[in-house]
Amino acid sequence: MPRSADIAFRIIALQKGLLSKERLNEAMREADARGISLEALVAQSGELPPDQIERILRTRRRHGRNCSQCLQATYLLPGQRWEDVPCEHCGAPMVAGAGSGPPRRRR
Repeated sequence: MPRSADIAFRIIALQKGLLSKERLNEAMREADARGISLEALVAQSGELPPDQIERILRTRRRHGRNCSQCLQATYLLPGQRWEDVPCEHCGAPMVAGAGSGPPRRRR
């Protein structure tokens, strides 16, 4: 089953019209078969330039929540609330607050 990071990447790329639904579905299957992330597959294929991939990642980051136990990120999908979604890695509760990874400085 695809990870939330890949599903979120797919949804965002589709909403922004960067790749077709058919291509994204195919890429999801290929990434899963190869054991790599959708982001890595798209980057390796050169189908999107790095600035567009970064644009997707910025959007995805806003929907990520870190786990209270293992500290790994789980990405919320449309209609999900962080309070209702356990960590996809260990099942522990998620921590409130947007974003995953290191904090970013505000300008």
